Amino acid sequence: MNKALRFQPRINPWLAGSLAAVVFTLLWYVDPGRSAAFIRERAIDSLQILFPRQTLGTPVLVVDIDARTLAARGSWPLPRSDLARVASIITKSHASVIAFDIFFPEADRHSVQTLANEIAALSGDDRIARLLADAPDTDAAFAKSLTDGPTVIGALAAKGGKPFSLNLIRAEGVLDEQTAGIAEGVVAPYQPIADAALGLGILSLFGDEDGRIRRVPLIVSAAGTLAPGLALEATRIAAGESILSVDGQHANVRFGAHVLPLQEGGTLRVRWSDPAQWAARTISAIDILDGTAALERFAGAAVVIGTSSPEAGALRPTAVSPLTPTVQIQAEALQQILDGQALRRPSATHVFELAAMLLLGIAAAFIARTRGPIFVGAGLAALVLLWLAVAVVAFLKMNIAVDPAGPALAILIAGNAAGAASFAQTRHLKALISRRFEQYLSPDVVREIIARPERLKREGEMREMTALFTDVENFTPMTARIAPAELIALLDVYFDNLCRLVTEHGGMIDGIVGDAIHAFFNMPLEQAGHADAAIDCGLAIARFSERFGMEPRSAKAGFGRTRIGIETGYAIVGDVGGAQRLNYTAHGDAVIVAARLETANKLFDSLICIGPGTAAAVNHKRLKRLGEIQLKGIATMTEVFTVEPALLSAPTTSRRPRAPEPIS
Repeated sequence: MNKALRFQPRINPWLAGSLAAVVFTLLWYVDPGRSAAFIRERAIDSLQILFPRQTLGTPVLVVDIDARTLAARGSWPLPRSDLARVASIITKSHASVIAFDIFFPEADRHSVQTLANEIAALSGDDRIARLLADAPDTDAAFAKSLTDGPTVIGALAAKGGKPFSLNLIRAEGVLDEQTAGIAEGVVAPYQPIADAALGLGILSLFGDEDGRIRRVPLIVSAAGTLAPGLALEATRIAAGESILSVDGQHANVRFGAHVLPLQEGGTLRVRWSDPAQWAARTISAIDILDGTAALERFAGAAVVIGTSSPEAGALRPTAVSPLTPTVQIQAEALQQILDGQALRRPSATHVFELAAMLLLGIAAAFIARTRGPIFVGAGLAALVLLWLAVAVVAFLKMNIAVDPAGPALAILIAGNAAGAASFAQTRHLKALISRRFEQYLSPDVVREIIARPERLKREGEMREMTALFTDVENFTPMTARIAPAELIALLDVYFDNLCRLVTEHGGMIDGIVGDAIHAFFNMPLEQAGHADAAIDCGLAIARFSERFGMEPRSAKAGFGRTRIGIETGYAIVGDVGGAQRLNYTAHGDAVIVAARLETANKLFDSLICIGPGTAAAVNHKRLKRLGEIQLKGIATMTEVFTVEPALLSAPTTSRRPRAPEPIS
């Protein structure tokens, strides 16, 4: 066999899989088109759905200005007189904080004084405004309800806003884009209402590239002013603290005993609870106004007031619902801050994920190149499950959002790349085997080797085999009588037929030397009845030789008969040769005797000489004893046989060899 058939692959599967892991990791790090971020966030969303947050500690309630409330009290927005009543009732019920997830940009449109002022402005006559000067002022009533309670209202982070006085935040160290969100400006609520509230917080929510809301702002920097998010400000007031302290060096915000990490642009990543349980914490505003709500639930609770009504435009897509009310988002953030369940994604997490992608991808490539398909599938699945387990444990036990998808994809891509390279290598190897042996082995043997290529490379072993050697009578004188081109043409036809006859009988062509063929039976795979097969092959060759010699071109050239020597015995079988040239062959007395017996045909004037080893392995009725002879290189006398003469004249039969038996 040549060097290529010793399974030196053209494409190394492990290197191919490892290279795929490296390339994929680099692409994941560079993240062109933000596709990696999209896949990562969607995978973390899946963890959120599978493992919802369990509520602990301080209760959080949602007061929903829902469709039922608006149907009873009018269209959106709800009159501020109603909001004032709701806020006053909740304050008297001893809530720890009341946060409004509602932006109040201007005076109440339902207020009588507001309507009077608008009429006066349109008509140019302020008499109506003077007549209604003593009418109830809903904005004033609402402002008073805010002043009386622990209330927080919202401002917007938006372009065009002007700096205004927010709650005092003490900054320590340098804040960058990782620890504080950057806004072009802040739009303040209606000034009388803003002045009445105990706290102001940013209620703006910013979606990711896919539009989903996954984070709420904690700290926003706008025009040099630091502003807290609505949930953070509500938590500060519920805790009874007067100041927020932002530490840029350690990337956290502190108030009292609370410490929150600042990351991902000064935001808090929301860890969702089960939406099926949200109804239990939600109270319709109309039930408070009608006096049917259980007010004792508000005692000590943190309350967020907002709306789920579609006409208010406060529905946003999240991991748990495509239409999540923003009031529920703020309530989720407020609850997890109060419970100390902040979901984190430290900057080192990304480095850890990239390292895992590289190492697990290389491990997957190693598994894919060294084992069978079932083991490879199980191995890759085990690596994927291992990484998913790491992500789940980090999520549940450490509140860290580890990417479940990236390393799992790296495992599959690297494993499949190694598998593809292994498949390409196998195809290449099969093609080499076919090209190398299709002319020298029977089709059954070639198919067996292709199906089980690992058996092609055999170390040296002692095996019983049968050797068959041929030679053409008077070949040398013939070469002097005909032209070289004619001689080559005759030999091509002659050897094509001899090789065909050998392979049809299950033999292997070991080589063609001059006018001779060397063939072995029972190798490279085991062959039952190999001695009989060699005799049958010898008979077929002898009959073909007689016919071939009588053809016009052969007869004109004086093409001689084919002499054959056959012997069976044990020989050393295996690859022999240096690094540059290898040959699967046999060495032993049986090979030497077969070669000598082919020459002995001259002495006995026979066509086929058979040695004692073959004679002992076959039916003696087929053989005729010729006598004993001293063969060159053999110390003892050798008994020689030939086939019965009647067999040589029998009609030629062509048979398929028995299929080779698998090597145990």
